[in-house]
Amino acid sequence: MQWVKAGGDAALLEKDLAECGREAWLEAYSRNVFTGPAAPAVIRDAQGRLATINPYGPLSDPFFLESRLAERCMRMRGWRLEPVTPKN
Repeated sequence: MQWVKAGGDAALLEKDLAECGREAWLEAYSRNVFTGPAAPAVIRDAQGRLATINPYGPLSDPFFLESRLAERCMRMRGWRLEPVTPKN
C-alpha cells in the first residue's frame, strides 16, 4: 500500500507523514499518561463466580491507537492508501 494524493509529491508526503506521526504519538501518549493504565476489574458473575475483566481491548493498545490516529490525519489531509501495482 502507498499513500497517494492528487498534486502530492514525495516532499509533501514526507512532510505530512512526519507531522501526522508526531501528532498521533502526542495524542496516544497523552491519552495513556493522563488516563493511566487501568487494572483489571474483579467481578462476580450471576452464579457468584469471580471473573476478571480487562478494561482495555485490542483497539485501545497505545501503539495501535497511534497508527489509527496517524492514518486518520493523513486521510484528513487528502491522502488515500492504494495498492502498489507491481512493475513487470
